[in-house]
Amino acid sequence: MAIRDDLEKQGKWLLKYGNVALLFILLVLLIILVGLYETAPDRFYLWQSGSKNLYQYLCILCSLFGLAIRVAAVGHTPIKPHSPGVKSLAMEKHFTTGLYSIMRHPKLVAHFFIFLGPVLVSGKVWHIFFYILVFYLYNERIMFARESILINKFGFRYSRWAEKVPAIIPNIYLYRKPELSFNLKKVVLQETGHLAAIFIIFSALDILIELFNEKKIGHNCPLMLISCIMAVLYLILKVPAVVKRMGWKI
Repeated sequence: MAIRDDLEKQGKWLLKYGNVALLFILLVLLIILVGLYETAPDRFYLWQSGSKNLYQYLCILCSLFGLAIRVAAVGHTPIKPHSPGVKSLAMEKHFTTGLYSIMRHPKLVAHFFIFLGPVLVSGKVWHIFFYILVFYLYNERIMFARESILINKFGFRYSRWAEKVPAIIPNIYLYRKPELSFNLKKVVLQETGHLAAIFIIFSALDILIELFNEKKIGHNCPLMLISCIMAVLYLILKVPAVVKRMGWKI
């Protein structure tokens, strides 16, 4: 099998099952992180210092920055959120305005910063380097598969657009105003789950930090309170009757 075909095949598999694979990788990394902290807690000085909560908030800001990029990308798109399967992707419209006018894969850039936040919690440079390497290898195949599908669907029109627009490093000079106005209802319904997940993940990390922290600095109570509020809000929005009563149909 040619390398091109192999990359496309791997990318299509990741489009279908990549979320499960990524969660498995993150779980393994978390287990390794906890194991390292148990054996050598002095290496994680940020976890032992009084500025632990402040550093956590900085990491959360990194994830929220990624979420803001995702919101800016999906907020100006008219279609319902689709599953990550290849079939649904083939029906996706070719967006060329807004963030899509300065980079071809704004959602992947958003996900990079969203997942980078929890990785930064350890404060270890080699964790960050390993994350960047895994993320690159993981998403390189996804980008390849997506663009192959879009080229087959839109042909020369997509190829000509892709020649001008960079893949992930934005070129702000190419920016074009979005064709559609910002859809707040869609963003609230679609992205509240991601917002809740960010705070829940950081709360879980905070619990693990304190579980193995000999100095027992204390849990980040405001973070846990926000996580509970976000989780309740997400569950409310998942109830069809509530959404229907609000008239928020997309």
